[in-house]
Amino acid sequence: MNLEKLKAVYDLNSTRSGSDIGGHLPLIYELTKAIKPRVIIQAGIRDGNSDCAFALAAIEDGATLVDIDINDVGNGVLTDVRDLEDNWTFLKGRTDSPEIVEEVQQYKGKVDIFFTDTSHNYKDTIFELNEYSKLLSPNGIIMIHDMDPWEQYPEQTRAVDEFLANNKKYKVKVQTGNNGMAVLYRLKKDLCDVKCDSDLGIGTHTV
Repeated sequence: MNLEKLKAVYDLNSTRSGSDIGGHLPLIYELTKAIKPRVIIQAGIRDGNSDCAFALAAIEDGATLVDIDINDVGNGVLTDVRDLEDNWTFLKGRTDSPEIVEEVQQYKGKVDIFFTDTSHNYKDTIFELNEYSKLLSPNGIIMIHDMDPWEQYPEQTRAVDEFLANNKKYKVKVQTGNNGMAVLYRLKKDLCDVKCDSDLGIGTHTV
């Protein structure tokens, strides 16, 4: 029943007009299914658009999903399902709050996907990249929304550019359209043959 509810939300959100991330939900789901992560940390959940894709894949494969945001997700179906799932948790607060930073240390070395779609400012983005990347497994990847065009959020871009300059082992692929989804990875095999740099061809919103 939980999977059916999540699938219904996923199907709606992945085709919904006006969602700037909707077109990326198939990539999120496919990549998560291919990687089969032990732990996913998602920073920035808002209305739950990306959340439904991560949650659907996580519950199907028994992964742990950790949501972080200053507000709970604005979707009652998702909160109802989350309340029934032991491996899906919500941490209320900022990603840089000492309490949350301490809480996520239990996952150090086990995080296979870190996703961020938070404030897009320099301070928060560089903190998340520098600190949450330390939690990644050797094959772990980072996903960042709103990176097409690359410079659309200048402070976020500056943080990403700085992180990449200081961490030469990371490479980038960007799925364009719907404001873009950047995927930071270290080895091609970490993407499990999933194409991450396609062009959605539908501008900034779903059709």
